[in-house]
Amino acid sequence: MMKKKILLMFALLIGAVTGAMAEKTPQVIWCQNNKTMYFTNDETLYAAGDTYDGQTVTSVWSGVSVTNAIPDGYGLPMWYEVRNSVHTVCFDPSFSDVRPVSTESW
Repeated sequence: MMKKKILLMFALLIGAVTGAMAEKTPQVIWCQNNKTMYFTNDETLYAAGDTYDGQTVTSVWSGVSVTNAIPDGYGLPMWYEVRNSVHTVCFDPSFSDVRPVSTESW
């Protein structure tokens, strides 16, 4: 009986630690309303329609589409399509942990 209690406590502890170490995902978040592109590395995965920094999210690119050198095969970042609409770019402090293969064409 004592072994079961110890194993249960150990399992709960591991679950708590694992949950606290949630995986971060590099993301580029486009909010068309304020013409701002946000670079973040967050545990929360955003999607179109969500709210980020008080703004409605229009598009999100995440994971390898942010960190690969040539995500679209032409050397252009996936968010290239909105380049002429962007007025502001914000880098969240969490993005300092991201190590892109290349920032060519950013």
